[in-house]
Amino acid sequence: MTAITTSTATIDQRIASVLSQAQWNTTAKFQQPSHGQVTAPIPTNLHPELAARLQVQYPDGLYRHQAMAIEHAVQGLDVALTTPTSSGKSLVFMTSALQILLADPTARIVALYPMKALSNDQFGKWQANLASSGFKVAVLDGDVPMKERSQLLAEHHVLLMTPDVLHTWFMANLHQSAIRAFRNQLRLVILDEAHVYDGVFGTSTACLLRRLEACGPQFQLIASSATIGGVDSFLTQLTGRILTVISAKHDGSPRHEVHWRKISAGAANAFTARVELMKSLAQAGVRFIAFADSRKSAELHAAAARRGEMTLDPEDETFAEATELLASPGILPYRSGFESSDRQKIEQALSSGELRGVIATSALELGVDIPGIHCVMLLGTPPSQKSLWQRAGRTGRNCPGSILFIDDTSAIAGGNAGLVAHLKRPIEANHLSLDNRMLEFIHVLCAASEAAACGDAWSLAPFADMSPRFHTLLAGEREGGQMLDQELFELKAKAGDNPHRAFSLRSGKESNFEIFSQGQKLGTISFPQVLREAYPGAVYYHLATPYRVRSLKRTNATIEVTREKHYTTTPVMQSMVFVKLNQAESVRSGDNGFLYSGDLQVTERVTGFREKRGSAASLEIYGSYSTYAQRPFDRWLRSTGVCWTLEGSTPMPEAAGERILTTYCNRFGVCRGDLGLGRFQCQQNPYGPSPVNGWCIYDRIEGGLRLTDELSRHFPSVVQDTLQQALTDAADLAVVQSLRTLAETSADWVQQTGLGQDA
Repeated sequence: MTAITTSTATIDQRIASVLSQAQWNTTAKFQQPSHGQVTAPIPTNLHPELAARLQVQYPDGLYRHQAMAIEHAVQGLDVALTTPTSSGKSLVFMTSALQILLADPTARIVALYPMKALSNDQFGKWQANLASSGFKVAVLDGDVPMKERSQLLAEHHVLLMTPDVLHTWFMANLHQSAIRAFRNQLRLVILDEAHVYDGVFGTSTACLLRRLEACGPQFQLIASSATIGGVDSFLTQLTGRILTVISAKHDGSPRHEVHWRKISAGAANAFTARVELMKSLAQAGVRFIAFADSRKSAELHAAAARRGEMTLDPEDETFAEATELLASPGILPYRSGFESSDRQKIEQALSSGELRGVIATSALELGVDIPGIHCVMLLGTPPSQKSLWQRAGRTGRNCPGSILFIDDTSAIAGGNAGLVAHLKRPIEANHLSLDNRMLEFIHVLCAASEAAACGDAWSLAPFADMSPRFHTLLAGEREGGQMLDQELFELKAKAGDNPHRAFSLRSGKESNFEIFSQGQKLGTISFPQVLREAYPGAVYYHLATPYRVRSLKRTNATIEVTREKHYTTTPVMQSMVFVKLNQAESVRSGDNGFLYSGDLQVTERVTGFREKRGSAASLEIYGSYSTYAQRPFDRWLRSTGVCWTLEGSTPMPEAAGERILTTYCNRFGVCRGDLGLGRFQCQQNPYGPSPVNGWCIYDRIEGGLRLTDELSRHFPSVVQDTLQQALTDAADLAVVQSLRTLAETSADWVQQTGLGQDA
């Protein structure tokens, strides 16, 4: 086992010196202490060859949690390992897989990783562990040519893949002999980084796991994550099984000490100060990962750092090609949507130490093993505790580490004690919605197709915990069709003969867009991200390089871009929400206001954009005179949400609604990007004949995932928390007053029945 070293003077002093010279203030400190390892004997029920190997590799025994998990797994139990980051969870996977393969060399194993980057990172470990026993492992992702995939299945014992490939290719082709043979020999499925399975992706993966189980013999399941709240109930909902949980209380891995600093740039320009700090850290030899909460933020920070300037100079027409940036890395962005070749170059540069720093989105929160990261920089308060600890876990893995926490929302007050209290907050539960009607029917269509391909081998049993509606729809599809309402009929028409390829696990029925520059594919982007980053005329950043969106085609989901100067653009967006009170699932009201929770319709519209060219700013509005679009760019969806209004009071400023949304996301661990804020309109007014309007927080996912349920239940306390934070921040007086009025009024709202019913 690796020994703990406690000398942090060199790196820690360098970081302290950089902060001082860059005039950053340290407003709070906390030292996360190191601790030694706790070992346990190697389990005695292992295959002799495997036991002998582990005895040589680990003469002092395994970490306690590893030994416990392996012992349970060898007994054939489904196991969940929820110990901290870098605690050796991979050894449990690989030992369990080898135990199965040594007993039956015809067995097959699937290891599911939520990102291609992670499966590529783990491939070397799997290969090193299996090779000496003669077993073969391969990565099967979207980059593997179709003609090679069946051979890959036939020749390899372990396949590393994403759920996306399992869904769009494997499950769509169960009629092929190679795939059926592999499924019939499947004995173990490994689900790594299980906390990622949230929202649409998590709900679809939950359905996918049940569909996979339905198509052949029973397989064992091992799941893992360092950051899951409500682990037992969540994993049961995700997998449909009850797993034996080995938790953090069983952790036996050693920990290096980590120094936390909450820092502030004072009166300095926040963007400029951050870029300067990152450059100074790199120059001081401090290897770091800086985490941003949006793709655009990561790209813009990297662009400024790469250009050697403190601000973005719009007149600089000298461009470095993306290939040149990757050939001589200093500081680079890292996010989803990159082509695999670009992503792999960045990962290799990180692992080799060639790259001094990376500015990443949540794409690097996962367990990609990057040795020697001295520092993690949090460019703002992470959106959830699970995100906070995943990011923090990138340092202190094999050396002492430091974390620089920029609390841009003032969520942490009270100096050192406030920082410690923030770190002790519990990890939030994940949100799945297995009763989402739209997602449910997508998987009904897939399951019906799979049942036809598998014949008598197919089983309905894995779907026992799905809703009665799921079973009714599935029976209808298997029996040759049924009468569907308009929405479901449109889904079925889109699915055609291949529902697996028609619908993405990550975005439901909405297609991803592909971005091209002069015929070269730069990457992919989801529809909601298009509205934020790649709308007509937007300046889109890719690998710290600016491009202008020249063409956006919905028919084939493609975007064409050309090189641009270092300008920046921000969309002018409108979100309108339409509701019927007689369709409400919940209404609470009082003398002069009400809260509605239920179904709604949303239009998200980009009407133009604001552009900055250095100190100059301009406004582009789409229309007949626009260079980029002759009409607004719209997205329409049916969803769920929470609406509220106050009669007879000054309309609430949008900034107050944004604050309520932020408070809710922070308190309940909902991803900010999954929710939207818009004005709502309703023709039914319980207070008079005129239409009523107010504000709405809604799911930005087609069909809605009920991500606002907790807001409906806890609305008064969320508003009260928002008010207290606004007072702490010395927010605008109009914002404070509107929040105070809403807090006082909503506290007295009571449940109503019949509100707004049609006559």
